[in-house]
Amino acid sequence: MESIRPLPIALSTAPAVGPVLDLPEADEFSIVFLPDTQYYSARYPELFRAQTRWIADNRTRFNIQAVLHEGDSVHGNEAEQWANAGAAVGILDAAEIPYLIAIGNHDYDTFSDADRRTTAFNAAFPPGRYTAHAWWRGGFYEAGHTENAYCLLSIGSVEYLFLSLEFGPRQVVIDWAHDILARYRDHWVILVTHSFLYIDGTRVSPGDEHNPKIYPLGASANDGEDLWTKLVRLHDNIHWVQSGHHVGGNAAYRRDESRGGTAVHQVFANWQEGPNGGDGWLRLVTFGNGRARVQTFSPPLGLVKADAENKFVIRL
Repeated sequence: MESIRPLPIALSTAPAVGPVLDLPEADEFSIVFLPDTQYYSARYPELFRAQTRWIADNRTRFNIQAVLHEGDSVHGNEAEQWANAGAAVGILDAAEIPYLIAIGNHDYDTFSDADRRTTAFNAAFPPGRYTAHAWWRGGFYEAGHTENAYCLLSIGSVEYLFLSLEFGPRQVVIDWAHDILARYRDHWVILVTHSFLYIDGTRVSPGDEHNPKIYPLGASANDGEDLWTKLVRLHDNIHWVQSGHHVGGNAAYRRDESRGGTAVHQVFANWQEGPNGGDGWLRLVTFGNGRARVQTFSPPLGLVKADAENKFVIRL
């Protein structure tokens, strides 16, 4: 693994929130999207903890309703890395903040092997970690697994469904997702999966680097374009798809319409190749009043990215 220099700042607590982050207005709430945290778990667990500690400490101020992790919680199947990831997420548990964690290629037992073995992932994030919460509604039919799962939340007067799907979902998982989406057709859906949108704003398709199809998952894997065609465009309740995984760029966005005319906002964010494995950058997205306000913030640095690629408004 490459050498990563530690940040020359104390990370025992997150810095105070400054005026650079826009606060929610009336009838608005926030979702935090956590990009790939693999290098934090491997080398800099204090960065992962700084992210989740900031979320817990600022839950009320930003009306944070949920956290959605884009996958690659760890970089390798090592007990210490899983312990680091589990401890960081444990801060969300203690604060009773709903969350889902998508599984990334690095989270499989042997780097996304053909058998899709997830022993370590499900030991770190077992169903028992969630079942006490009313928002948790379970996962794919495989007992003891959480890599494909969903939760339901009532926020204001709107019913929301948050759905996480595995890296390069199998067709049987897509079939399961069809059933969930049909059952809750009146809910506003955010889908999170490790690989969907590419760095250039196109959906992941053959020829793109790190396409799920080139991993040992092989023919069972569906890439972003497959997932759009076979699932997303067919359900008018899906409004947002969030993903990470890809490198060579940090952020991308596109908008398309579902078969029935719903605007589907597709967002990619990942800073894992930056200094210190990403410097703790996360996405704070504030929903309400017919819009989503996207902000990019690093709790350990106390900084906001203010360029148009990282701070923008989406009309919903």
